[in-house]
Amino acid sequence: MKKLLLLFILLFGLGLTSEAQRIKQKKVPLELLKAFRDQYPAAADVEWRKSRVGFVAKYEFLGKKQESNYNKEFQWVNTLAEMSTAELSYVTTSFLKERFPNCSIADISLYDTPSVKEHRLRILCDKLYSNLVFDDKGNLLREEIQNPTSK
Repeated sequence: MKKLLLLFILLFGLGLTSEAQRIKQKKVPLELLKAFRDQYPAAADVEWRKSRVGFVAKYEFLGKKQESNYNKEFQWVNTLAEMSTAELSYVTTSFLKERFPNCSIADISLYDTPSVKEHRLRILCDKLYSNLVFDDKGNLLREEIQNPTSK
C-alpha cells in the first residue's frame, strides 16, 4: 500500500489527498455513500477523507486496495487500484520484455476515470525509475524517467 500511495502522489500530485482529513462514515453525505455503494457494492474496510476538492474513499474491493476520488458534487472523478503483473496484457508484457529486458517492475496500478482507463507502471532500470503509462489495450502512451534519487 505504501508503494501504491507513493505512486499516486508522484503521478497525480498532492492536490486530491494532501489536505484530506479522515472523517467518520456518519459524516459522509448520504448521496455520496449511495453513489459509492452503487459503484463498489463489495467494498470493504472503507475509510473516508474529506479534501479541499471533495472526498476520498480508501478501501478493499475484490481483494485489492483501491482509492476513489469524488468531487464536491459527489460525482466520481477517478479510482486508483492495485494490479498484479498477471493482469497486464500480452502486448504490455511483450513490450516490457523487449524494451526493458533487465528492468524490474516496482509498482503497477490501474487508473480509471469516466473517460480514461490506464495501466501505470513504475519500473527500475540501472538505479533509475521510469513511469510508463499504457492504455487498456497495452499500447504505450507516455514514458517519464525519474531523478535517480526519487523513490
